[in-house]
Amino acid sequence: MVPVAEENLASLQTGASLEECLAELGAPLFTWEYRETGVALAWGSSSTGDHGFSLSIPLSDNASGSVNFNNINQNIEGVVLVFDEALELRWIRRGFLSDIAAESRRQSTNVSE
Repeated sequence: MVPVAEENLASLQTGASLEECLAELGAPLFTWEYRETGVALAWGSSSTGDHGFSLSIPLSDNASGSVNFNNINQNIEGVVLVFDEALELRWIRRGFLSDIAAESRRQSTNVSE
């Protein structure tokens, strides 16, 4: 994992398109839905190595099943970019990816009348 360079982030402004951000930063490590209509993308680095596993099981001569697991580890520092439903950049946060992900995944409280 390679850390995001500050000069790459400095060129991104609120309202930038998802395409512009991906061209500047490359592929993210993690993605998730943000408030039902948006998307969050995370880039980061850690000195503790990879965090995940892959498993493939042969089911027959011509087929196999596989599963991959990756988790946002508390030791990964980086940046999260959040995009709205039009895929325009709304905000950028730096810090531990697990903390930012928890913050951005929180659902607002529904009030029933």
